[in-house]
Amino acid sequence: MKTTSLIALLCAAGALTACGGSNNSSNSNSSSSAQLSSAALSSSSVALSSVEVSSEQSSEQSSESSSVSSSSEEASSSAVSSSAPATAWACPATGLYFCDDFGLNNSDKWNLKPTTLNTLVPTGAFDIADDNGNYTLRYTADSVGGVIALVKPEAFAGVTSADYYVEAKIRPRANGTTSNKQIYLITRYVDGNNWYAGALNVQNATTSTQVEIAKMKDGSISRPKQVKKPIEQGTLGMLDGQWYTLRIEALGSNLTVYLDGETIATHTDADFTAAGLIGLWTANKSFEIDDVKVGNANEKPASLLISPAANSYAAEVGDAPRAITITAKTDAGADDSVTVVSSDNAVVSVSTTGNTATLTPVGEGSATLTFTSNSGLVRTITATIAPQFVMPTASYTFTNQLSPAAGETYAYEDATLKLTFDSAPTLGTAGSVRIFKTSDDSLVDKIALVDESDAIGFGTLRNLKTKPIRISGNTASISLHANKLEPGTSYYVAISESVFTGATLAGQAFTGLGKNANWNFTTRPALAAGLTSLVVDDNGTTAHFRSVQGALNYAMKNIALDDAATITINNGIYEEPLYLRNKNNVTLIGESRDNTVIQYPNNELLNSGSTGRALFLVETADMLTLENLTLKNTTLIGAGGQAETIYFNSTNGRLVAKNANFISEQDTLLLKGWTWFYNSLVAGNVDFIWGYSKASLFEKSEIRSLGRSTGNNNGGYVLQARVEAAGDKGFVFLNSSLTSGAGPTGETPIDGTHYLARSPGGTTTFDNIVFVNTKVGSHINAIGWAGLGINSQPAANPATGTATTGWREYNSMDSSGVPLSLTGRQFGYSLSLAEAAGYCSRAQVFAAYNSGAGWNPLPDDISDCVNVEGVVTSSSASSVSSTESSSTSSAATSSEASSSTSSDMVGGSSSDASSSSSSVAPVTTTWMPTYTDLQALVAAAPATNNNANFNATIAPVTIGGIKFYSSGSGSLRLHLNSAGTEYAVNYNGTSAKDDTSGNPVTFVEGSSQVNPTALNLAGGVTRFVSVPFTPVATPVTLTVTYSNGSATAAGACQNGQIAIVDQTGKTWKVASSCSNPAQSTVSVTITDATVSELFVLMSRNGDGGGGIRIWKIEITK
Repeated sequence: MKTTSLIALLCAAGALTACGGSNNSSNSNSSSSAQLSSAALSSSSVALSSVEVSSEQSSEQSSESSSVSSSSEEASSSAVSSSAPATAWACPATGLYFCDDFGLNNSDKWNLKPTTLNTLVPTGAFDIADDNGNYTLRYTADSVGGVIALVKPEAFAGVTSADYYVEAKIRPRANGTTSNKQIYLITRYVDGNNWYAGALNVQNATTSTQVEIAKMKDGSISRPKQVKKPIEQGTLGMLDGQWYTLRIEALGSNLTVYLDGETIATHTDADFTAAGLIGLWTANKSFEIDDVKVGNANEKPASLLISPAANSYAAEVGDAPRAITITAKTDAGADDSVTVVSSDNAVVSVSTTGNTATLTPVGEGSATLTFTSNSGLVRTITATIAPQFVMPTASYTFTNQLSPAAGETYAYEDATLKLTFDSAPTLGTAGSVRIFKTSDDSLVDKIALVDESDAIGFGTLRNLKTKPIRISGNTASISLHANKLEPGTSYYVAISESVFTGATLAGQAFTGLGKNANWNFTTRPALAAGLTSLVVDDNGTTAHFRSVQGALNYAMKNIALDDAATITINNGIYEEPLYLRNKNNVTLIGESRDNTVIQYPNNELLNSGSTGRALFLVETADMLTLENLTLKNTTLIGAGGQAETIYFNSTNGRLVAKNANFISEQDTLLLKGWTWFYNSLVAGNVDFIWGYSKASLFEKSEIRSLGRSTGNNNGGYVLQARVEAAGDKGFVFLNSSLTSGAGPTGETPIDGTHYLARSPGGTTTFDNIVFVNTKVGSHINAIGWAGLGINSQPAANPATGTATTGWREYNSMDSSGVPLSLTGRQFGYSLSLAEAAGYCSRAQVFAAYNSGAGWNPLPDDISDCVNVEGVVTSSSASSVSSTESSSTSSAATSSEASSSTSSDMVGGSSSDASSSSSSVAPVTTTWMPTYTDLQALVAAAPATNNNANFNATIAPVTIGGIKFYSSGSGSLRLHLNSAGTEYAVNYNGTSAKDDTSGNPVTFVEGSSQVNPTALNLAGGVTRFVSVPFTPVATPVTLTVTYSNGSATAAGACQNGQIAIVDQTGKTWKVASSCSNPAQSTVSVTITDATVSELFVLMSRNGDGGGGIRIWKIEITK
């Protein structure tokens, strides 16, 4: 910190009236200020999001909710100006557990680049930097990071409790390294592989920077909390830049991170409970650090929050004032006083009432509004004020420059206004577009150049910050606020002169456009209700809507929840964000895949949080179909960070995408629920397929890694999975291709710099990803997966894939179809043919849908499941394919792809769920029980020659296409043979509810004795194993391998029968289940095309010793 100066001494003595915490340079003659006392400030807490958002890590945890708001996941304050070490500060003699201000021009309290257990050995360098008398510890990064500093134990002896905070001022600095750039402030350090930290994640663009809570556990870093915050970097080799005060607080098992006094996020973790040490860790970032202090965790930092949090404000003279709510606290937790100053009160005047500051635009110009707390924290807002709106008087001779045309009498209420200049105009910085009602000149809508927002949808609305005025070539497009125009009403348009500059309109200088210009139009009559097929077109008069959102609103408002709605979208570019909520069975079908384009530059910077930043947000909807169209988020990665094309936020819903393109740079798809992408293109470069899917299948599709618009030195990652249950299929790629292509600025990926996936870290979600028969381009690194330590990535869960969980692949090929050698792969698992069988068809991938009822989105097509020789088999077969994706496109801009269409019918609606497909050749599927498959149903693993009870199930449970029902604990059991090599499902007693020793149920072929769908009811069943399938006209053969597990002596034959019964109760086959430990088979061929499920049942007569054991089930179709 600064050495004590004369000014500091005078300040401390009260000798200089100019001393204080504020760095505001305004003087009393030119600025307007207002003082808010501590008594006037609200003491209510500000809700802060703990949602994880990460542009580089994509670590966002979001949950489906019924309320939607773009600001719901956004922290409530903008730390646009941080407290800097601008006033004299030195470590106090008392009050802190530890302190180092580096004022003695040394780092004697620290072990720099210490030896740790971690394999990373830092190669950077430390020195003490003299910043105009302010001594700071400076770190210059080199090629390798790690734990770069630890406090010396003797210097930390005053810290006797594990409950403390550690705080430091940090100034990030640009450096030439290109890896991850986190700066971690370590607490509760155990060793180099185990500690907590608060972190600044500093990237090249402030849209990608964030504050984090991090944890190193057994050498693996996870970042359970991440919140976007703009963080600037100082210039390489200089001592400029912004200081940030970072604090990590450990109190019991709660960790809380603060930035400049603002609470950012809290996380609970109880792994490290000792005080440990404090220190520093970086992946590869240069920085300066100052004023490190450790204190009582119950003492909170001073804070200053403003809401709205935006650091800019634009208005016109005469507009309504803007109210800013202020919350300020001292480090003792008391309300703090705040001064609000305008740098020019002739532009923006300030007044205060209670904890509210009111900003009034009074004159044209710019001003800075500075909020300064008595604790020295500063926030600023930059205001730009345009002249008061005056109706322009210019007139023009229009030909075809306007849309809607001047005088049009059938204008669409959802149309985008378009104005074509003689040459490309420049968007101004102030002014507005206004819509007036012709009949009374009343203002209907006002569109400003900045700080605009809108609420789209029907019922529950999606609130978004928007960019309503956009320029493409010579044409300016102007989107009105939603639902402003009424049917059958006349309006006129007025535009301030300052809105567009640098171009002429209709042959003359643009000086604004007002009532005299006669841009007037009349909207069409109200659209009739009751339509279920709608057309969208951006021109002509035959369509129902000009905008896709207009059609979605109609469907949500007028069509019942489960009734089908088809929206046909004609060719055109539709620049709009979309929102669909609480409406099932909606189909959006474009006129052509490449020429029907829905696009918008939505992103994390514009609308923070997962529900904010996606182009298309879908919530609580089932069976949404997107076909023959392109969704494109036009955000460049350095200009907005995360930018999904679609967020399918429907945990139990289904999404179908056929012959469609999805294009962005970062996080192109964010998925939940059950989703099927067929013959489609997904393009991006960082975590561009990610989310919480139950099962997402990408079939015959192209997954294209794009070159980054910021340059390709950082490579990219295709996936990041957050699958919430170990048994969920997660993300499956079948018969698809991983390709590379030019990004939006022409950059192309460098070979070997991209990876199949990386992990968010931690153990709360699973990295379930499977590639089957995938062509892999040379841009993918030979190790495949970015696991622990690769580019500083955390460990996956599991750290290395297994046959059932984690990162897996089967039959991967190069781009020419030649099988790849996977000997260089790390962190993944190579599936065998048998292990890949569960991922080779749609029916298998979606078998768990609707509690095991299953779903096959294309039941009449069996080309999904193909064996390695290329022979087509059934959709439920145990084989896989090397079929080439038919959607590959070589379009350099990534906005085009193969536009072949398909007339296949997609199976399923919001009320049906078929589970397998028909076949054209007999194929046998074999199922054998294993503990791995059934562990979710079993109380514990069985010992050899013993049983483990199934848990009671309220309803049948489907695993691997086989359905199980156990009415009570132990009604079914899992048996392991004496050799420990083979499992069986054991019936612990009879299946029939009515079966007794005195009156046993006797199964008779061709008749009905029980109803297998009556669960634990009279006439029904108490346990069963069954095989559900889609009814087919060709024969179906079921073969069951079984034995008897009774304790009764062989030959007593008291255990009764094994029977195969269909869903109607008809008994098709009966065999003896007498005491016999040897395995036998019972087989039946079904020719009834109405049969959809076959139950294996058992009856018993007086034997209390057990029942049949099922070792294997085979079904041939």
